[in-house]
Amino acid sequence: MKYNRKTANDLTRYTGVNDGRIRYAANINIPLGKSHPKEKYEIDDRFKKHASAYCTPDFFSKDLKLNPEQKELFLEFCDADPRSKTLLEHPNVLATMDFLYSKNEEFKKLKP
Repeated sequence: MKYNRKTANDLTRYTGVNDGRIRYAANINIPLGKSHPKEKYEIDDRFKKHASAYCTPDFFSKDLKLNPEQKELFLEFCDADPRSKTLLEHPNVLATMDFLYSKNEEFKKLKP
């Protein structure tokens, strides 16, 4: 039998030498922490896409008289209304524009 460095350093061959390992130990994984995955919150931006698709940027700036900075804030304000969800179920250009006009009046009243 030929001895080399690898076999000489292998301590498992010699039963009388203890290297700190347990030979026939069971490998058990105990999860620490929560067992269920974290809930993922998805942002529902369907109304923003719907309003941007049906209405041109000129509609927001000229008809509703909103600045480009106010456009995103206005769309979030409209998205908070439960009526916007019904517009997504039954998309209609005129109903969407009417909804945006009515929400624009409320938005202008809230703005200082």
